[in-house]
Amino acid sequence: MRPSPVTLNEIAKSVAHCRDMVRRLDNPAHLCGYFYPKYAQDDYYALKAWNIELATIKDSTSRDMIATMRMQFWKDAINSIYRGKPPKEPTATALFESVQKYELPKQSFMNVIEGRERELSIETPRDLQGLGTVLELTQSSLLHLQLELLLPQLTDLSEIEKENYQIALSHVGKSIGLATLLRALPYHAAKGRLVIPSDVLANHGVIEEEVLRKLDKLDGAALDKLSDATFEFATEANDQLIAARNLVKDGIRKPLMPVFLSAVPPQSFLTRLEKYNFNPFNLHLQQKYWKLPWDIYKAYKTHKF
Repeated sequence: MRPSPVTLNEIAKSVAHCRDMVRRLDNPAHLCGYFYPKYAQDDYYALKAWNIELATIKDSTSRDMIATMRMQFWKDAINSIYRGKPPKEPTATALFESVQKYELPKQSFMNVIEGRERELSIETPRDLQGLGTVLELTQSSLLHLQLELLLPQLTDLSEIEKENYQIALSHVGKSIGLATLLRALPYHAAKGRLVIPSDVLANHGVIEEEVLRKLDKLDGAALDKLSDATFEFATEANDQLIAARNLVKDGIRKPLMPVFLSAVPPQSFLTRLEKYNFNPFNLHLQQKYWKLPWDIYKAYKTHKF
């Protein structure tokens, strides 16, 4: 038996690092983590911390070359992990343990990286279809990895049933991505980019330069047009959740429910967005939602999202 390239102490420190990162930077994911079985929680937080590492690359540096280099680091890190030689980096160390335990598919990791690489060159997406392709790479592939953590509990799951869950999670992933972009619209707009695709903006006569110039001071007809565009964008996010629900309308296996809890935060946000007339700059939407823990708990107990 070959000795592990990482020590138990390194693993413990890496797991603590990942948990702390998710707790600080992704509260909805942190809340969902409580419902994963104890054996899988460390691995869940490793995946979510890795997602944070990739998702923050674009805005953590103003130089494209540095962003590209950091993305390449993670591509090389995944390759090294699958060669049994993880780099001395906390998140990579935690991922190495997860890959060893579950034989996680390497292609899913590479899909996420490919999607994040595409995001580096995108300021305002051209169309919903193209954006959906990117979100399937970044968000859906991550959910497929999370699903793998739960499969050891089910020895009687058929390939057809597993594929159906994967397709449902692909829809959930797109909804997560769309809702996340909408919630972060004020942040991105302040940096000079709109996350609503150009074709949706054009459908409602939104002038991108006007929105970026006025930001939260937008009013009158201009705000109405942006709200209409936001409504169309949010409708797509909601439709993705409806498609996911239809695929699992006969019920979700109880051991697999934790991964579907990821659908609760986007649904919660979309409901509040409707309450505030689809104005993405409404300040209430930027605040932490106090009912989210209850919504997640209720979904877990009822097996419905």
